[in-house]
Amino acid sequence: MSALDRRMPRRLVWLGASLVGVSLSIVAALTALTALVLSAVGVVKPDMTGIMMLSGLIAIGLGLGIPLTFHGWAGWRAQPSRPFTTSRHWRVLLIWIIFVVGGVALSRVSPALRRWLLIPFHTGAMVTPSLAILWWVNSTLRGERCSHREVTAGLAGGGIVGTAAALLAEGVAILVLIVVVAVIISIIPGGTDSVMNLVNRLEDPTLLSDSAELAGLLLSPWVIVSVLGFVTIPVPLLEEAIKTLTMGVFGVWLRPTPARGFLWGVASGAGFALSENLLNGSIGGETGWGMVALARGAATVMHCATGGLVGWGWTQLWTTRRHPLRFLSAYGLAVLFHALWNAAAVGSALLELAAEANRGTGPSVWLMSMSARALWAVLALMAGTLLTAVLQAGRKLGSQRQAHGTEGENDAPTPACGLQV
Repeated sequence: MSALDRRMPRRLVWLGASLVGVSLSIVAALTALTALVLSAVGVVKPDMTGIMMLSGLIAIGLGLGIPLTFHGWAGWRAQPSRPFTTSRHWRVLLIWIIFVVGGVALSRVSPALRRWLLIPFHTGAMVTPSLAILWWVNSTLRGERCSHREVTAGLAGGGIVGTAAALLAEGVAILVLIVVVAVIISIIPGGTDSVMNLVNRLEDPTLLSDSAELAGLLLSPWVIVSVLGFVTIPVPLLEEAIKTLTMGVFGVWLRPTPARGFLWGVASGAGFALSENLLNGSIGGETGWGMVALARGAATVMHCATGGLVGWGWTQLWTTRRHPLRFLSAYGLAVLFHALWNAAAVGSALLELAAEANRGTGPSVWLMSMSARALWAVLALMAGTLLTAVLQAGRKLGSQRQAHGTEGENDAPTPACGLQV
């Protein structure tokens, strides 16, 4: 087999990536143009939450699609990619702080003014945490440098493929959960009447306007158990398997070292968090935007840390000795961290909702409020711990400067993370 034949699978991978990037960029551009036209003629009048979500979709399409297009095309043409070098990552952290502080200030001005000014601050505050952590982790790897092409592939793999696949898989999981819960309730004596009563309440058009009624419905035991069970079991299992799946598949050809695979996993987690931030960052609306921005920044740390852990695990399957137990251990630990994070995040949200629904100064309301704050403190502690751990792991892997054959790999490593073709 000629050298060109051996390189062809990689070149086809990059050609496919370029086509995905082109498609995504075109869709994002057309979406933006359509939204502007419909708004100008008055056909649609979206609220601020809708505008933020739409801007997030456009930012994902253009922000990830355009770089993927150019890097994929360069890979198809067998052009080398520059090393991904970063310095002074604290500047990205400072930019994130500026975006958050500015966004909080703008969220309190007149609606006519913030309708347009808040959007760039919102987008910047949702994107910069991923870049800051990626820059920071890369600076710890010392001589183990990846290429811009690989980092772009990791961001796009997590942010485009990972997010789309996760949304589809979780949608199916929700349908399955609804069916299972409905069957269980119907078996319980009087359960059928409870289900019909729930359906009738959901069909009530005044439900959304009655906060007390809505809170009572959301805080029913069946809903709480179902929500907590969903976010702590299928969501972590699916997301941790999917967000680094691109590198898991294409790593068979690209073969990065453990240190570089770790960074690629961090990039995949950063891309996944970036898309998740832009899609979910509008949940708090304008009044609660600041707290949501801080929460999304903390969640980005979790996604990057677990992505790096699973990314390292994938490299253990690419060696000649094959270490499936290492991969499964890394994956299992990532799922555990993710499940604990989701449990604390959703638990605090449910407690705050319960406290709001039971307005007053009673001891139960005070206890619920304090418990919610305690869970927020747990999340902050977890974010700090995971950030420290991912930086220490980067330093350790970077200092080892492992050759690709350290684990018994017979094939010599390709230059620049195996991305030169």
